[in-house]
Amino acid sequence: MPHLTMTIMIPFFQQLSGINVIMFYTPVLLKTIGFVVDTSLMSAVTTDHWWSHTSVA
Repeated sequence: MPHLTMTIMIPFFQQLSGINVIMFYTPVLLKTIGFVVDTSLMSAVTTDHWWSHTSVA
């Protein structure tokens, strides 16, 4: 039962915290600020990779 609860609650709290919106719009935000498209995409991928690994811990 605890595994099912965690499986349901993790996506719920991701939506509640708004991190999904931030991760989705990071490349657009960085491009708007003035970063080159390649740089903004690389930054978004790196941030997403870092966040996905730290959220497991």
